[in-house]
Amino acid sequence: SGSASYIFASSSALAGMSLVIQVSISAGDFNRITMNGICKPGSNCTLILSRGAAYDVNGLPSLPASISISDFVGDTTPPTIVAFSLLDMNTGLLNLSFSEAINVTSFNSTGLILQAFFEGTVPSYHISSLLPASLSASGTTVSITLSYSDLNSVKVSGLCTLRSNCYLLADANVGTDYYGNPSGPVMSGYAGF
Repeated sequence: SGSASYIFASSSALAGMSLVIQVSISAGDFNRITMNGICKPGSNCTLILSRGAAYDVNGLPSLPASISISDFVGDTTPPTIVAFSLLDMNTGLLNLSFSEAINVTSFNSTGLILQAFFEGTVPSYHISSLLPASLSASGTTVSITLSYSDLNSVKVSGLCTLRSNCYLLADANVGTDYYGNPSGPVMSGYAGF
């Protein structure tokens, strides 16, 4: 199998004079690295530096280098839903934003609950179709098209006629990140659309 690589797009080195360079990896770079399966626990992870990746106190550029990472700590932080940004009651399209990239093959829509208020349980509707009409992910955003049955059940229930009566809760493990960390539950609902 081939090896994957990634060129940092928006990360930066922390300023200061030192023999050690610390890099702050941006959320965007982190998500693209994990989605491409780079630097997972148990894999070989190498940092390749081009000439001039760093400069010494005299302004001389560093030489090219290939460095194996010796102290690797994998991601153990569970992804969380951070926004419920869209529910189109005509098409059934529902968008969720997560704190980090979600592996779409792990997503379980039956863990989603729509309800009329951010707390409590009545009225509410638990998504019943394990396989929605469509499911896709782009980085941290998961787009779900509800099944015909689920969409009609939400309409009949009287939920989500306005933003003020459309909140989302989620059971634990609605999906996992690319390191296999299950998502945490959402106990206090996010207002939709």
